[in-house]
Parts: sequence; C-alpha cells; structure tokens
Amino acid sequence: MWRPLLLALCAVQGALALAGTNRCNDRICIKATRADNIDTYTIHTHPDRPIAPEKFGWMAIGWGLVMPNSPLVIMWPNEDGTFTLSQRKAPRHVMPSVDHSPPRTAQLNEGLTWSNTTSTSLSFDVPSDENNNTIIIWAMSNTRPDSTDPTAGLIQHTWHGGEMIDFTTEYSDVAGPTAIGYGSSKATDPATGGPSLSLIAHVVCGVLVTMLVLPGGVVVPRITRGITTTKSWFYFHILNQGFFALALVCVNFGLGLTFGGEIDSAHRRTGTALFVLVILQILLGIFSHFYKPGHRVQQYTFETKRGRGPTNFLHVVFGIITVAVGWSACWSGFTVEWTRRGHGVPAYGFRVGWGLIVMMWIALYILGLIFFLPRQLRIESAQRATDLAEQKRYFPSEFDLKVRNQALTPSPPMPLRGGTPSTTAFAQQSPKLSSEFASPEGSPILRTSFSSTRPPRMPLVTYPARKNSDPFADRKSSSIKGGHF
Repeated sequence: MWRPLLLALCAVQGALALAGTNRCNDRICIKATRADNIDTYTIHTHPDRPIAPEKFGWMAIGWGLVMPNSPLVIMWPNEDGTFTLSQRKAPRHVMPSVDHSPPRTAQLNEGLTWSNTTSTSLSFDVPSDENNNTIIIWAMSNTRPDSTDPTAGLIQHTWHGGEMIDFTTEYSDVAGPTAIGYGSSKATDPATGGPSLSLIAHVVCGVLVTMLVLPGGVVVPRITRGITTTKSWFYFHILNQGFFALALVCVNFGLGLTFGGEIDSAHRRTGTALFVLVILQILLGIFSHFYKPGHRVQQYTFETKRGRGPTNFLHVVFGIITVAVGWSACWSGFTVEWTRRGHGVPAYGFRVGWGLIVMMWIALYILGLIFFLPRQLRIESAQRATDLAEQKRYFPSEFDLKVRNQALTPSPPMPLRGGTPSTTAFAQQSPKLSSEFASPEGSPILRTSFSSTRPPRMPLVTYPARKNSDPFADRKSSSIKGGHF
C-alpha cells in the first residue's frame, strides 16, 4: 500500500530537482539551471574578488564557440538602481549591435539580479532549446555604459572566456572549477584588468614618434638650414626620420596588431595611415635626394634655379601631412581608444599637454618659414654665385670660350680698294722693305693691271742654279782599307 505512494513522492522530488551547472573561475561564477523548459543563467562576480559598483561595467553570455555571429545577452546595472538587458550580435570582433529578432527572447530575472557595494549578480531566463550539453562564452567589462538604453555603446570587455554547461546533471550549490578557463586581450593585464606592458609600450612609442621624433625631423632642419651652410641638417634628417621614426612606427604598428580586432576606430585608421605614410615618405625622400633625371626626363618636368624638382616639393607636402596624421593618431588614441578599450577616462591634463606641444611645433615651423627660409635662400644664392665663379675660373663655359677665341684670333687684312689686281713678276732684286706696301723692295717687279678679272698669281722667283757636287769627291783620293773609309 505504501510502495506506490513512495514511488510517486520520489517522482515528484525528481521532477522538482534542478538540473544544471555551477562553476567558478578567478573572476566570475556562472550558474545555469533548467526547469519547466526554462533555462536560467546567472553570472556574478567572484566572492573572493569584490568589485565596487563604480568599477563594474557589464556582463554578457553568448551561445557558441566564438563571438562573431553568436547570440549574446548583455546586462549592466544603472546608477538609478535599475538593470538593462540587451540582446545583440556581432558579425566580427567589433562592438555588437542590437539583435531585433533573436532566436530566443531573454527576460530579466529580478529575483536573482542585484548589486551592492561588494558584488553584482545578473540573471535572465530564456526558453529551453532542449540541448542538454552546450558551450557558452562570457565577457565582463569594468566600464559601464553611459545610458540605460539597450542600444547604448559598449566599452570593450576586460576579461572573456568560455564554459561547458551540462543540463543532465543535478545542480549543486557548491561551485565546481571551470572547465575551459578565461583570458584577456593583449592590451589588458589579466590579473588587474589594467593596461598591460604591451599597451604601455605601445603608448610610449606612439607618443615619442608622433609628438617628438616626426615633428622634430621637420622643424629642426627648417631652422638650421637658415643658420649654417654645412650638411649637418641633412644627416640629422636622415638619422631621425629614416631610422628612429621608422623603427618606432614599425614597433608601434606591430604591437597594435597583437591587440587583435578590426580597423574599426579613428585611432586604428589613423595609425595604419601613419605607418603607410612614413614608409612612402622615406622612399620619396631617398628618390628626391639621390635621383637625378636624365635629359629625356627633364623635358617632361621642371627644375628651379636652385636645383629643386617636383619630388622635392612633394616631399615637403607629404612630410607635413605625415606629421598631422601622427598628431591625429595620438589624439584619438588617448581621448577615444583608451576609454573604448576599457581603461577608463584619462585626465584632462593630457588634452592640455597635447595642445601645448602641437602649438609649440607649429609656432617653431612658422618662425622658420618667416625668418630662416629667406636667410636660407640668401645663403644658397651666395653659395651658388661662389660655385659659379669657381666653375668659370677652371671650367669656362662655351660662351666664355667663344669670346676668348675671338679676342685671340687676329682680324684678316683689309681688302684693296678698287678692282682685283693681277700681278706679273719681271725681275729679282735684293730684298728691302718698301714703305708703301710693307713688302720687300727689290722683290720681283709687280705689274698691276686693274682691268684684268683674273685672280692674282704669285710672283715668280728665280734662284741661282746650284752646282752639282760630289759628296764623296774629297774621299775618292783616299784609299779604302778593310772595307772601311
């Protein structure tokens, strides 16, 4: 008689028993129970790691292995004591947007949701999907959204992880160890949730290259070129921009890649643009300083009297643009990106310091344009005149050679007035200078006929006949001995 009653009581007790999982890690605890085809998920901070309400941001649970395309339920407490529940989805590792048609609609469980000075618990209910074993992902941020609206913007999570949920086992209030574990981004210290060493190095390199190295490589040569005639500014420019700036930009860009995510913010877009511009600017500088176009190329380009071509002016313009992009990357980094990645709001003094440094560099560059650029042009003009004088001294130009040759070449004699004389020689006299014609007097008598049109002939000169002499006459009388004279 009692046996059927006991079996019925056991069946009722089994039906009333909760099935689910209760696990904790070093940061949070996750509870998942199933009853009457309703799954209840509760996520709260670890009892041994209390978090003050002002340092608590939001918590999220999603169904899937990774964040992209996984249904997410995000909750956060508000300053007025209310709680916000928002269901979202993200196509990539970006801030998830509101999902207006989620696969399962979640509702806030007010009985298990609370927040006090040491801990926070957030809970919601969703219809069961009849899947007894499922993997969930979770995330927690220490920066709270600034609105109670479910569509409010979110700050990137500080910690994230996964957990295995088993609804076939009986739920226990004693939490077990986590099955998957948790982690944080490379920009976050997993122990404290603050900036990691990689992020600190990223900030230091970024500030140095954008606020000191790049603008210094532009302003210092602008001023020194108006002071000295040496090439010290050029060597400084090469060392500063080609070595220090390039090294810092490459290291900074590499550290940024380790943080993961998409190019989805102004800081990441300007940082990528700065990396590309620095490399292009260095290549353009090498080309403009060391490449000299040939005669075939010069007809399609131009060159100033100081020897500057189009690439020199492009190098200057791109240099100014590169410095401006670097300033923009630094500004968006500490005003937007730092807060967006969950590291709090920086002090207002950083904005003031950024503005003072930028104004200082701009003032120095304008000073160099107004006072030192004209001085540089005068120095270059004087140097060019000196070089031209030295060149004319040792390497005269074609015009100078032509003038010199004309001065050294005697002019031809003036032609005789009247007709063209024709001459005939008659006799030979002793050579004496004639005062009238400045020719040897006594030379063959010239008979001039102005009526003849024939060109003049050279006078005929006769010389006395030379006697034939035998060069060996004085030796014929001598005897020849031994074949020798």
